[in-house]
Amino acid sequence: MTKKFLSMAAIAALCASCMTSCDDDDDDAITTITFEEFGLAKDSVSIGYDVTEKNITFDNFYSDDYYGMPYNSGFTLSSMTDMETAGYMNQYSVYATSGAGNSTAFVIYNFCSDSCFIKAKTAFEPKSVDVCLTTYTYLSAKNGDDYAKKFGNDDWFAATFTGYDESGSEVGSVEVKLIDGASWMDSWTNVDLSELGKVNKIFISFDGSDKGDWGLNTPAYIALDNLKVKF
Repeated sequence: MTKKFLSMAAIAALCASCMTSCDDDDDDAITTITFEEFGLAKDSVSIGYDVTEKNITFDNFYSDDYYGMPYNSGFTLSSMTDMETAGYMNQYSVYATSGAGNSTAFVIYNFCSDSCFIKAKTAFEPKSVDVCLTTYTYLSAKNGDDYAKKFGNDDWFAATFTGYDESGSEVGSVEVKLIDGASWMDSWTNVDLSELGKVNKIFISFDGSDKGDWGLNTPAYIALDNLKVKF
């Protein structure tokens, strides 16, 4: 039998080819939720509906009569980019000129007790997500308003992504500082979620330095785009 010997250059090339193939396989296995398939028109919002794309659902809570008035919370599909108007009436705008990567659509999440999740019918591995401050939160923290203080150098505002398995047990969490002193997440930023591991659902909670008798004063909102998961 004739033995075949490979040069170091050939071995290196072979290894590089193998690694590229493996990387390609990994890329092919990743599902990206972009929110573009809904065809949402620029500067519009879709209130009162769960958002489901590629087997991932973003829960929404809506009531026509919630303590005597309409109420919408959880995840809301949006393409609003008004970076100037302060206050609650502009709660669905991201503090950016577009979605992540110059896209049109994204979701705005505002705190929804414990009933709104990012979820799937089967377990999945979150890989990353693009996040940004909303205009409502940004301008409230920058200037202060009737309910929240103007932030100083010692103030902070954070969102925590917590993963749960099929039984409802917590499996991991990732904290994202949206405002941390002089550092503000005022443009789309990619956040690594791989530490969550394999989950069936994700819950987002908020915390910060500006609190009162009723909890957090800073508007508890975050914009999300391009969630990457592996099934």
